Amino acid sequence: MGQKAVKYYCPECGQEYFETVKTVNHLLHFILTICTGGMWLIIWAFLFFKSLGAPKSKHRTCFVPGVRVAS
Repeated sequence: MGQKAVKYYCPECGQEYFETVKTVNHLLHFILTICTGGMWLIIWAFLFFKSLGAPKSKHRTCFVPGVRVAS
């Protein structure tokens, strides 16, 4: 899994901030899906949708969960 910076918006204080999130290695999961005859697709889909979720931590100033900003 790789990492990338994602921009979030804090509704409490109105600030935008960045947080590092883990990304899915799609090439690796594609190869595993081919090698397992499609069985790995379930795990790949789970990891992909999990990576789209809300931030795990809260804004450091006001401790409110952030809202992901479209980039």
